[in-house]
Amino acid sequence: MKKILVFIIYLLTTLIISQSCIDNKVKTKSLIEKYHGEKIKMPLDSITLLKNHKTKPIEKYNVNNNKIKLVTRINGNCHICIYELDQWKQELIKKFGDKNVQFIFYLYTDNYKDFRNNLYYKISGTYPLLIDTTNAFIRDNKLPKIDKRFHTFLLNKENKVILIGNPILNSKIKELYLKEINKRLKKP
Repeated sequence: MKKILVFIIYLLTTLIISQSCIDNKVKTKSLIEKYHGEKIKMPLDSITLLKNHKTKPIEKYNVNNNKIKLVTRINGNCHICIYELDQWKQELIKKFGDKNVQFIFYLYTDNYKDFRNNLYYKISGTYPLLIDTTNAFIRDNKLPKIDKRFHTFLLNKENKVILIGNPILNSKIKELYLKEINKRLKKP
């Protein structure tokens, strides 16, 4: 009798877990379909431009320069996320440079002063960071707050989504990004 009860519990647990995985895949697929081809808003209200340890007027930064854009939201309250900025530099920025692909980093932090004093100096890149203290990028685009997979986009010159996902966190997505960027850069 005990063996049958253990088997039934095991079977139910397996069914619940597999259903959960199926539900997660369906949600992910529907979110990808929802955002693919949509225009991503590039908020500038309440945004501070930080480059080379200096804040600059946001008007001096053009987020609509008719290039292919790779835009991502970085959590400035997360030490690991900050260190990922160096991976962006090593793996993608050096490969394409700012001439061919525009990299736009919205860095959300609820404590800008703490970020500036304790984390910013650890970033080795000189690329501009758009400091987003109100989480406007997530809010304006109605993105999931916690799911980082939906915080990075490859955009065309009209800011419409070509690809979704973080190429730094997933090698298959990175391959897709590299392939798509190379294909678009070869067009006359």
